[in-house]
Amino acid sequence: MRRSGLNEPAALAMTPLPHTGAESPRSGRRWAIAAIAWLLVVLVVGVHQWQFWRGEKLNTDVLALLPENEQAPEVSLATRQLSDRAARQVVVMVGAPTWPEAQRAAAAWRQALA
Repeated sequence: MRRSGLNEPAALAMTPLPHTGAESPRSGRRWAIAAIAWLLVVLVVGVHQWQFWRGEKLNTDVLALLPENEQAPEVSLATRQLSDRAARQVVVMVGAPTWPEAQRAAAAWRQALA
């Protein structure tokens, strides 16, 4: 058997909220201005982030911080080659209970890569 009353969601949704009379038209206007200001802030931040992530990538070269006359092309080339070689390296750790077993496992790994 179903009971009807104020505990049902439909009855609660249709119940009007009590009006305190404390809100004036000015208060509603302030909320509207605050909402528009917040929307503008969110839009500005969104546009900024969109432009930031579409732009050039960050330059992480420390030598780029030096003035142009302090940058030697040879040093830049050597640094770039060194970082390129380091970026392509992969470290694989092989473990075993004994040293000879670890050496055999490492040799097997090297042979599998060749």
